[in-house]
Amino acid sequence: LMLQTPAVGFVIGPGGRKVNEMEQQTGAQIVIIQRKELLRGQPWQSITLNGMAQACARAEQLLRAKLAELDRLKRGDWLRESERLKAMGRLMEAAALPPPVPNELIPEVEWLQREGAGRTSLTDKSVGTGGGTGVRGPT
Repeated sequence: LMLQTPAVGFVIGPGGRKVNEMEQQTGAQIVIIQRKELLRGQPWQSITLNGMAQACARAEQLLRAKLAELDRLKRGDWLRESERLKAMGRLMEAAALPPPVPNELIPEVEWLQREGAGRTSLTDKSVGTGGGTGVRGPT
């Protein structure tokens, strides 16, 4: 799975507390890898879920729930800021602030199609068609 980098800290929590709790609840191991050299500065990080299929599915549900929580918090901040600016007369209805973009947690294959510059896997350092190691198994 691929996760947008700005959301990683919220998912991990202080000292890894939140991700450790998710691992304890599900029995799956959650590995978040910062791959700057492979992502070429793209704002994404790789997440691998290890364990039984049911445990990994539950861990993915918890990760998605954590991202939904972050989206709700960001939307609340956006609404409060919009209201504050309106109250100060600095924001008219027609010129409303754009809402925050929701966070995404997507399969690695989908990320590669969107952002991977022609790669077939995260370990494929070539660009363009072919020359890769193929798409890894399920993530």
